[in-house]
Amino acid sequence: MKTLIAIDPGYGKCGLILADIENHTVLYAINAGKKNVIFILNKWLKEEDVKAIIMGNGTSSKYWSEALNIKIPIYFIDEGGSTLQARRRYFEIFPPNLFYRLLPSGIIPFPKNLDLFAALVLMEKYLGRKLTLLIKPDFKTWL
Repeated sequence: MKTLIAIDPGYGKCGLILADIENHTVLYAINAGKKNVIFILNKWLKEEDVKAIIMGNGTSSKYWSEALNIKIPIYFIDEGGSTLQARRRYFEIFPPNLFYRLLPSGIIPFPKNLDLFAALVLMEKYLGRKLTLLIKPDFKTWL
């Protein structure tokens, strides 16, 4: 199984995705606090055949690319508009119920921590296709 990791980099937390690119599926999706990002990535790098890391080029990408200290390639993706795209992608995967569909989309509530969906959007942008989530995303931020 060939896998890729996507990171939506941030100062305090990051969205992380581990995807099986042969089966077009997301294996893990998590919001991680700054202290746990390296731990989670090292775990995935040990357990999976990770070919590359896809990372948004904004916020703190330079910090994370230096902090990772890994030998696999890191590809930077323009993350302009990724927050709005993440919100749209969230509603594609988890459509609002009938009541909320009657409201303007800007006022429909959604989880605060959409960083993992921003990472998903970056991965899908890189691959040029949508991925299927096999798991229910964990919206908590693991500090």
